[in-house]
Amino acid sequence: MNQTLENFLNALEEMRKLSTEIPAVRISILVMIATSKEPVTYADIEKKLKLSKSSASRHIQALSDTDRHGKPGLGFIKTASDPNDWRRNIVVLSRTGEAMVRRFLIILNDTGGKIK
Repeated sequence: MNQTLENFLNALEEMRKLSTEIPAVRISILVMIATSKEPVTYADIEKKLKLSKSSASRHIQALSDTDRHGKPGLGFIKTASDPNDWRRNIVVLSRTGEAMVRRFLIILNDTGGKIK
């Protein structure tokens, strides 16, 4: 198997250790937030990933501390009101999310093999 694809698979499996059935769109949201130079808004996520408001909100909640049913979420992101416009919500990585992204990058850049 191509090393890049193998590393990608290993990185996805690292994420699945925390949530075995995590939808790809949630990984996309996490990567979008991690790669943005500025805080990401709900509207940014809706537009970039072509999601409805309700779908974006559901996925964002699942990535935060508590999902829409009040059950524990993954804790990868935090939401807050935009300090420049109180009507907008911004989404940023939590410390847990930053750690997951670092692990993801280490695995993606690994040239030696599999996760131990």
